[in-house]
Amino acid sequence: MPGFYQQYNEVNTRRQEAYEGVPLHGNRYETRDAINANPVLAHIITFTPTFAAAEETYGYTIASVANPTEAHTFSVTTTSAATTAALAAAETVAAHNADPIASSYAEATVSGDDVVLTAWFAGADSQFQLTSLVLGTQATTATGADPTAIPFGRAVIFTDAPSPGGALSASQATSISDEFCALPSVASPLNYAWTLGGYTGNEVIVVTVDFGEKSYVFQNDADTADLETALDEISARIDSVSGLTATNTATVLSISTDEDGAYLKTQVAALDADATSLTVAETSANDFLHYGNTLLGVSIYTQDTDNDALGVATTEYRAGEGVKIVSRGSVYVAQTTSVQRGNRVWIDEDGVFYTAAASGRTQIPLSRAMYRGPANNGLGIIDLL
Repeated sequence: MPGFYQQYNEVNTRRQEAYEGVPLHGNRYETRDAINANPVLAHIITFTPTFAAAEETYGYTIASVANPTEAHTFSVTTTSAATTAALAAAETVAAHNADPIASSYAEATVSGDDVVLTAWFAGADSQFQLTSLVLGTQATTATGADPTAIPFGRAVIFTDAPSPGGALSASQATSISDEFCALPSVASPLNYAWTLGGYTGNEVIVVTVDFGEKSYVFQNDADTADLETALDEISARIDSVSGLTATNTATVLSISTDEDGAYLKTQVAALDADATSLTVAETSANDFLHYGNTLLGVSIYTQDTDNDALGVATTEYRAGEGVKIVSRGSVYVAQTTSVQRGNRVWIDEDGVFYTAAASGRTQIPLSRAMYRGPANNGLGIIDLL
């Protein structure tokens, strides 16, 4: 359950310092837990044996990127049965995995004629490298670099949209501690476009629109003679829903919304697919949820996360780590421009807060957030509602 706290001003206590992500002292605020779901990738190198014949010797020197001097030389001579490139790769994989030192860096698997070496753990600490290749070439298919962290005092959002009716989608967990969040990406108006053809007249086209937490079904009249008229009828009915906009040509139906906090998903089909020659193709789609509906809150300042180095406290939540978030209440955030009480809030793709619109920024509805006012040391205070 979300945490709920009350801070108190007390006599003879140390004055609370203001940092990015610190809740405003003396004010009530709610928190919730999430996980930084920015993907953590393992390092992957593909080794391709240069096959010529059976009983060839393949190999490489493998070492940690962080400590390349402690390297291990691996080699294998294939048997007379390795008469194809795929069989040579398979024997190389078996030998690699049987080598206790080589296999400690990465697990080997076969993919066609290739030997795929995958680090056992994700992140930069497990990066490895191959040198001194013997009868083979290599390609790095995943760098294993540390993914994006979430600094303190940044906006964090859901990575997945709630399904119509407000239920969690299949890719979301049902407990708060397992909810996923991530740094936001630039949002654009939600829109779909469908191209239709093969309409023979007197056929009913059904358009299902999931918008916000509601689901709508629109269709043309059963006696419509041509496709453009059918789309005209459907567009007019979609337009009657507040927040939705529909336009059409003779063959294309476009549905969009620019409403803050909206979720849009559409489907188009014939009423009876077996009795019609109607063809339907989705030609463009953008169902990104606007930040107003996905904003979890602001990543909270904490000293509980791991240190980056001895005696140096981290300033971020790394990928895969739990993230504590201020979901309701007042919180300090970094501010590069002047702030006044009641200013609207914009955020960019890095979760940074602003007081004005600009390219790459998305406005948060007033029902969710507004500026409380300025603070010292380049900080502002945002009220999360």
